[in-house]
Amino acid sequence: MIGSQVSHYRVIAELGRGGMGVVYRAQDIRLHREVALKFLPKEFSENHAALERFQREARAASSLDHPNICAIHDVGEHDGQPFIVMSLLRGQTLKDRMGNRPMKVQDVVDYGIQIADALEAAHAKGVLHRDIKPANIFVTERNEATLLDFGLAKLASAARGDGEADTSKAATRTATELVTRPGTTLGTVAYMSPEQALGEEVDARSDLFSVGVVLYEMATGSRPFKGATAAATSNEIINKPPAALPALQAAIPPELERIVLKALEKDRALRYQTASDIGADLKRLRRTLQAGSGSAVDAVGLGRRPARPTAWTIAAATGAVVLALFLALAANRMLRSRESAPVSFQNAVSARVTDQPGPELFPSLSPDGRSIVYVARATDNWDIYLQRVGGQKPNNLTADSPVDDNHPAFSPDGERIAFQSDRNGGGIYLMGATGESVQRLTDFGYHPAWSPDGKEIVFASTIIARPESRQSSNSQLWVVTVATGERRRLEIKGGGDAIQPSWSPNGHRIAYWGSIASGQRDIWTVAATGGEAVSVTEDAAIDWNPVWAPEGRYLYFSSDRGGSMNLWRTPIDERSGRVLGPPEAITTPSPDSAQITFSRDGRRLAYVQRVATRNLQKIPFDRTVEKAIGEPAWVTRGSKLAVMPEMSPQGDSLAFFTIAPSQEDIFVAAADGSGLRQLTDDAYKDRVPRWSPDGKRIAFMSNRSGKYEIWVIDQDGSGLRQVTFTPGKGGTSLPVWSPDGTRLAYTIGNDTTYVIDLRKPWAEQSPQALPRVGAAEWFQGFTFSADGRTLAGFIMQRSGLSAGIATYSFESKRYDTLTDFGLYPVWLKDGQRLIFCSKEKLYRVDVASKKVSEVMYAALSARTGEMLGAASLSPDKSTLYFAQGTIEADVWVLTGS
Repeated sequence: MIGSQVSHYRVIAELGRGGMGVVYRAQDIRLHREVALKFLPKEFSENHAALERFQREARAASSLDHPNICAIHDVGEHDGQPFIVMSLLRGQTLKDRMGNRPMKVQDVVDYGIQIADALEAAHAKGVLHRDIKPANIFVTERNEATLLDFGLAKLASAARGDGEADTSKAATRTATELVTRPGTTLGTVAYMSPEQALGEEVDARSDLFSVGVVLYEMATGSRPFKGATAAATSNEIINKPPAALPALQAAIPPELERIVLKALEKDRALRYQTASDIGADLKRLRRTLQAGSGSAVDAVGLGRRPARPTAWTIAAATGAVVLALFLALAANRMLRSRESAPVSFQNAVSARVTDQPGPELFPSLSPDGRSIVYVARATDNWDIYLQRVGGQKPNNLTADSPVDDNHPAFSPDGERIAFQSDRNGGGIYLMGATGESVQRLTDFGYHPAWSPDGKEIVFASTIIARPESRQSSNSQLWVVTVATGERRRLEIKGGGDAIQPSWSPNGHRIAYWGSIASGQRDIWTVAATGGEAVSVTEDAAIDWNPVWAPEGRYLYFSSDRGGSMNLWRTPIDERSGRVLGPPEAITTPSPDSAQITFSRDGRRLAYVQRVATRNLQKIPFDRTVEKAIGEPAWVTRGSKLAVMPEMSPQGDSLAFFTIAPSQEDIFVAAADGSGLRQLTDDAYKDRVPRWSPDGKRIAFMSNRSGKYEIWVIDQDGSGLRQVTFTPGKGGTSLPVWSPDGTRLAYTIGNDTTYVIDLRKPWAEQSPQALPRVGAAEWFQGFTFSADGRTLAGFIMQRSGLSAGIATYSFESKRYDTLTDFGLYPVWLKDGQRLIFCSKEKLYRVDVASKKVSEVMYAALSARTGEMLGAASLSPDKSTLYFAQGTIEADVWVLTGS
């Protein structure tokens, strides 16, 4: 089965097998995503009625849209064997997670709440599970419980020839009789409700009994009903009470025992009647546990009689009255100050809002905090989605747009959304709050932010997704009047990079961040009318994404100053921009948090939680048709984010570098990924390694001298030395060796590409500057042709986007533009064609005809919306090397106090 194609799914590997079939990891070749492919046992294909019922059950289950229910994408048959296509989950089953041991009370409660929420959504649509058990509950890597296999318990009994086994029509046969047949498991009967065990008609309350069994097992490490045989177990379920929980585990709170025992009531009329009821009790218990007090629950939850009052308690009551009077006198003062008091997020309640496959980015909360807009990947482009906070049905507001739509921002009154769009050449657009009446406001710009009165919008001239990848420092801020479209540049004295602006709540100042030549990313503010910038941060930490708190007393931002990318805030004077104290951590349960947005009252803060991996891959390259063939294979594995591989001239070693949040260092490994060696290991940012033609040295860009310059290191890690010493503030990037190793090309800032003679010391150099392309564009060289006469590269715009692949002839001293898109061109062997990347694809361009054709489609990059990046060819041009990874980014909301 491995490697075969089932419908439009390519089977990759087996994930597991059990009584309900075999599960494979597969690639959906239409939608370019990984899924779980579950083949049901052959007995299903032999029972036509069961097969029809399977299709009905699958259709019902596929209608369930809930983060704690494994989504069903498709059903079908292959060689007469039915299969289900589900979301691919990563983690382990609850059964494996427990390992026959008690779990932490907090985990028991949290998982119970998530299971109850999932069942509430399912029951609301008339879908019963019928087989709730730890093996059908999956705990993801994010520690979230997900229900699997809806409806398959009913299907299993039908496939065995028992017909409507879960209805009163089948009451002549008990569930005990059914599960004692060969091929069934004792585990299933142990989680049945009494009505299931008796073969009676079941309803939603049967699932709740099974939840009680699971809660009991999580809390104690033991099942409540454990007969020696299936029949004995059924007898216990029908007739015997479970052992008391504290007798098995003394640390169990009395309220949890009460909840579990109520769920395990044999009379379903006395049991929990709805999933929302058990969920509400568990949520109240969680609140009590988080508050660190269980005394009220102990006394009230189990119905204990309160003790008679003593003289001490009467005195205490009198004191309480006095205290209440004191508090009443202070109430007015507290109420007067409460409205203006800054919100605290130190003990905030955190909740995930989105959970689509791939990343959801750039959220914006509506002023009332009830809705949120964000961007997510739809097929091959980014779209803007509107979703109710707490809801599960996002609405695509830009579904009719075939290009990327990005950076949504709610207006202060919540009636409109400003956003960036690539339609009609790009710019800032406006639409109604539900996607209607789209109109263009500007013909360029990114990251719009409204003025507090809604009359103006400030935006940046360049785009940024992550601060680690930012190398240019040329963004400007502009302000546009919404009513007229009139715009002005926001003049910042001293210039400097300015991106991702945020307008202060009273309109006095605009915050932004930028990068400088040393590679630092810092935050500034400037008056809304322009003027001198005031520094907010100035240190080695990556500080970015500043957002004003609605009350204006704090500036929130993202920073890695605590060791990981998390949320911080600093007290600030809104009028002057003067910082009033050191940064304060706003810790979130995430190693990477950014992209902040507030509700109008400041009590809701939404942000993006991101988990990313990136490693090197290789794929065979057919030199005849000049296309990638087959499937890519991993060369490296690990948590470091590896990018831009460069194959050595001998074809035996790969150089690459890692990007933040890990250190930015240079690594070398064998062509198969073995023998990994780290050539640099420090806090400096070392990037873009390029082998010398003899394979003995590696040139790279580094900020270790205070700004980016070109450095060289020997392949064994010795001989580190600086090569360029460029004057001025602009840093250098993208080193390129000539084929004979005598020349080196590099790019300076937003200027152009320069070439030096490596046989001369820097004091004797006269760097050759290639002609400028234009006032708003510059050429970045990337690879010399084999004869050294032509330099291939790409033209960059001030917007931060590529204007296309181009070559420069040293003989004619002229550029030849080959495409209007793409980055990082690499010569093929004959010097007549180039391979380059754009978004999730590699392309080939013929230098003479300028004809472009696709070389490879990278499914992982397409799913996450990440750019594929530079590719490298082996010396014999038989293998392509590149970097790919997985990115999950979800929107979360903090509710402060």
